[in-house]
Amino acid sequence: MAELHKIGKYDLLGLIAQGGMGNVYLARAEGLAGFSKLVVLKTLRPDLSDDARFREMFLDEARLAARLNHRNIVQTNDVGDSNGVYFMVMDYLEGRSLAKIHRVMQKRGQRLPLALEVRVVADMLAGLHHAHELQDFDGKSLGVVHRDVCPANVFVTVDGQVKVVDFGVAKAKNHAHETIAGTIKGRVAYMSPEHVTGKGIDRRADIFSAGIMLWEAIEGRRFWDGAGEAQILGQLLGGKLPAPTAEDVPAALQEARRRALAPEPESRFPTAHSMRLALEAWLEKNEDRSALSDLGANLKEWFADERARVAQAVEAAATPSRRQGVLPDLEHTAGPTHESSVNSSILKPPPPSIPAHTITGSMTGTSPFVASGNIPPPSPSRTPLYVGLAAAAVVTVALAGMALRRPNDPPTTHTGPAPSGPVEEAKIKLTVKASPPTAQIFLDEKPVEGNPHVATFPKGSGRHLVRVEAAGFVTKSELVELTENVQIGVALEPVPIAAPPTTRVVVVNGKSVTVTTPSVPAVASPGTPAVTAAPPTSAAPLHSVDPANPYGKPTGGRGVDPNNPYAK
Repeated sequence: MAELHKIGKYDLLGLIAQGGMGNVYLARAEGLAGFSKLVVLKTLRPDLSDDARFREMFLDEARLAARLNHRNIVQTNDVGDSNGVYFMVMDYLEGRSLAKIHRVMQKRGQRLPLALEVRVVADMLAGLHHAHELQDFDGKSLGVVHRDVCPANVFVTVDGQVKVVDFGVAKAKNHAHETIAGTIKGRVAYMSPEHVTGKGIDRRADIFSAGIMLWEAIEGRRFWDGAGEAQILGQLLGGKLPAPTAEDVPAALQEARRRALAPEPESRFPTAHSMRLALEAWLEKNEDRSALSDLGANLKEWFADERARVAQAVEAAATPSRRQGVLPDLEHTAGPTHESSVNSSILKPPPPSIPAHTITGSMTGTSPFVASGNIPPPSPSRTPLYVGLAAAAVVTVALAGMALRRPNDPPTTHTGPAPSGPVEEAKIKLTVKASPPTAQIFLDEKPVEGNPHVATFPKGSGRHLVRVEAAGFVTKSELVELTENVQIGVALEPVPIAAPPTTRVVVVNGKSVTVTTPSVPAVASPGTPAVTAAPPTSAAPLHSVDPANPYGKPTGGRGVDPNNPYAK
């Protein structure tokens, strides 16, 4: 299919993310009298629009997202069908996901202050409470559960706002499609025990995920500390959670963490609002109220190159020849392109006892733009992006593995474990179809033959772990409970490709400066220590900060004027 340049009234400016189910674009809404507004547009692949399950999943997400209207949730403004292309339109947000911010801090050998992390979690809880309380038009609760609360799906804007993004795997009572029995959606590293064991989940599952984020903020390291998905699933099924080790933790935060992470939902905070109140009580005496806005201002400098690419894309949209060419890739680098100035008042170094690579982060990366929804695996032909919603990033969008029942998937020769018991015993079939076709399928940690692979089990045999791996792709796992015949599809995400070095000239305080962006290594798979790019040897000195006036104008060094970042 030829590359799109316009969908409905939306002029596409650049590609944010590309995957197996559709694409996410930066777009411009055009209207009468020169009306123009930047938006983020998410599409469903036209060939998948004919599949009722994929279509209903996409429309379920759009319908739910459109009902959410809160300052701490990204807003969805439109949904439509243009020449067979289903799309939804969200606010364009400028900023970064919390997961991306954590990675930037890690590269700098620094951490965000605890109070700032707690503020982000508190604001996130405000948005979640709004979603949890959402009612139908007749006043009945919709029972919304996000199911993928994690740093990749929490976005911080350049003006210091916190937004929850990506309700693509959210659960609601009025959804037209149902998740197949035993499959799980979301990031395993932030799941609650009941989410994994299949006991049924409600809003308290999101509270447990928020508790993990609070735990990581306090400890300065990952909750599961590099464990793979299979290990995490085993620990959750066994009821074992990591033990905290940080000392001198404020009693109020320690109690909030303990209660949010209670194994039994009945022992947790009953609502996101009640957990937020507990955090707000501590923040009232310990918060630097300017820290969040200071962080947002720093994001302008850290990602100045990406902001410049957006400005160039908007400017190029007016060029007739541009409409015949390939859309620019707006997410090409994995982090800041140079060591820019930092408002030191919002940063702190990690404790000496905590290695830099253990600083809190998300299991999956995020792009700098936000588009609400679960973005499917990117195509190898493009530099992969991870959205947890973005212009943001996030948003993450984050990339979550999706297991779907595919009624039309053909059965294959049985090669799985032989069922036990008499011949007349009831049998259940598990069919696994993996992408790419060369992927190796593992069933209960044992390699099996064939793709698709069909295994037969006695009815009531319980849960089984499906793992899929392939060279050059990120391994994924699915936990399946066999209460009926089940077919799942597991699409692997390619390992991101390193971005080549680039050189550009910027004008800083009236002087031309040549900036070289080093090659950025691929993002490591979950559980693999991240590799950071070495800074340019010729980098100019950082801004110096006056200790007596940390928020004042930098006294030296270089950087981008936050009030005029695109100055020439």
